[in-house]
Amino acid sequence: MGKIIILPIIAAFIAIVAFAPQDAHAATSYTAISSTSWNIPGTWLGGVVPTVLGPGDTVTIPLGLTVTNHLTITNNGGTINIQGTVVNMGAINNKLGGIINIIGGTLINIGNINNLGIINNNGGTIKNIANINNGGTINNNGGTITNLGHLSNQYNSNTNGIIHNNSGGTINNPGSIYNPGTIINLNECAFISGNTPLVNPITFATCHPSIPDFPFSYSLVIIFGAVAAVYMGIRQKMIPNFKSF
Repeated sequence: MGKIIILPIIAAFIAIVAFAPQDAHAATSYTAISSTSWNIPGTWLGGVVPTVLGPGDTVTIPLGLTVTNHLTITNNGGTINIQGTVVNMGAINNKLGGIINIIGGTLINIGNINNLGIINNNGGTIKNIANINNGGTINNNGGTITNLGHLSNQYNSNTNGIIHNNSGGTINNPGSIYNPGTIINLNECAFISGNTPLVNPITFATCHPSIPDFPFSYSLVIIFGAVAAVYMGIRQKMIPNFKSF
């Protein structure tokens, strides 16, 4: 009789646990406070080393600081903001949904960067000396990418990447680029130099430099001069020839 009563209670408990709302991931912010190694707790405000980032997590390297990474950093949907300098001698795995923003800062890669998410180079510098494998998107927004090592625009032999070279962006390639994916020079006057990527060529837009805007006062001077020139030309034609008198 006791077993008959207990079994429904256990079943009800399992059902409640199964359908109960799960705790959401608590977003955490990590901020570097000294120019040391990534793996040292004292590098980070609060003393916690960020190695695995979840959705909503943020890591910030402030301007003026240099943090050197010897670990494997996995970004599962968080954001890494680089305003200072990060020297990667380990591995950075930027998974789908992960974002790396170089905000006027510098990312030097001497290890491996595997990207399935988004890397935004916003007026900063990416210097690759070793390996970058891109199966996501790299947006070079007015920054500089210098590839001295190997840049594969494909991840794991089955996921092709996209590289956008946008307004004012520069890509220098003394190294090698393997490009089964897509490299697009979206800005008309952005610049890509160096070796031609294998497999797929770069798509270049035609450069049409914009005409600079003149101040309003300059425009008035130009208009007045044009009107005066036309007037003088008409006046000369209308003056009678008095030489015969």
